[in-house]
Amino acid sequence: MKRIMTTTLLVLAMAAGSGAGEIVTVDGVTHVRNGAEPSGGVETMELRELWRAGGEDDDVFFGLITQVVVGDDGRIYLLDTQLSEVRVYSPDGENLGTLSREGDGPGEVRGPVDLFFTPEGNLGLMQTFPGKIVIIDTAGDPVDTYTPGGNEPAAGGFLVLQDAMSYGDDYLMCGISISQTEPMKQTRTSFLSAFDAEGNETVKYLEKVDHWDLSNFTLSELDQYFVNFRRWTVGGDGRVYGAPERNDYRIHVMNPDGGKDRIIEREYAPMMRDERAMSVINNAMDAARQQFGPLEIKTEVEKTEPVFRFPLHVAQDGSLWVLPSRGALDQPEGVMCTFDVFDPEGRFAKQVQVLCEGDGEDDGFIFAGPDRVVVVTGFMDAVLAIQGGGAQDDEEEPEPMSIICYAID
Repeated sequence: MKRIMTTTLLVLAMAAGSGAGEIVTVDGVTHVRNGAEPSGGVETMELRELWRAGGEDDDVFFGLITQVVVGDDGRIYLLDTQLSEVRVYSPDGENLGTLSREGDGPGEVRGPVDLFFTPEGNLGLMQTFPGKIVIIDTAGDPVDTYTPGGNEPAAGGFLVLQDAMSYGDDYLMCGISISQTEPMKQTRTSFLSAFDAEGNETVKYLEKVDHWDLSNFTLSELDQYFVNFRRWTVGGDGRVYGAPERNDYRIHVMNPDGGKDRIIEREYAPMMRDERAMSVINNAMDAARQQFGPLEIKTEVEKTEPVFRFPLHVAQDGSLWVLPSRGALDQPEGVMCTFDVFDPEGRFAKQVQVLCEGDGEDDGFIFAGPDRVVVVTGFMDAVLAIQGGGAQDDEEEPEPMSIICYAID
């Protein structure tokens, strides 16, 4: 019998303006469909520099700063993934020393990729593989080691962790659970989930399951895409936002219990990669292929930039700030990046051009609390150097990484 799929569109609201957002229901899920332009136009946000560290004129050396968090006392904690340490600064930029170090002992970690405050107010350093969270207090003393799933996090397989936050009493984490189903075959489950204090998964927000046959395998950039590396966040009301689709401007909004609240959409044409970008991604994929050793692995890359850069950020007023690739690349002089801003309902309210020193293509942009921003210079060069897809032979050696702390006035 021919199956007939019926989709009911119930128009709930229509606001004026091309970007204001039509709210409809599709198969029981609310969709907010926005146009290509924001209803409120374009604003500018000029940041005020507070202090900077690193670079050529400072004794401090940074390897790769990937995350920044701010304590209730205003202290700023910078996670250095390459050096496996946390650099601490006072609110006015005084260097207060380092916490943790590379190793396997209490309070030590290897290649941490994320940093966050635990529900108890300690610092959680997320190690990618083997996936675990090393917990230290703000003085650097070891507290505990947390592993999602308890003693058997991947049911006899491997656990790779990529991002983490805490909300309430729970840990929210993004990662991959890898199990060997038979020789040369793997099942890889990418997840965005909540876990309780004992490491038990309590809510699954997003999931993607891939089956790898390494005897005939193509490493596809598109297939490997998920919400990892800051393409998800949680708001003050507990709703979780994730962008799991590489080539579509579509953000899934989940309630705290995992139920789908809505999907935010925006008309958007993916940006074609230029020659340099294609060279960089090909180099990175070649480096990834070499990790498979003697296996003959093919690679497949996309000709367009991913729709979303990072971060996704929810402001105190409940608005969602999204940085698409077009908002980071080819910006006007004096503009580091341009964010798309959606109101709490998901309507495309405005765009905000961020005015500060920095290059949206090469430098990192990290929200550090409600009124601070940290720019990490040379971020992409450092990431690619670690991954093996760095600068070409004829390119100049990048300058030492520096950190610029700005105030949002």
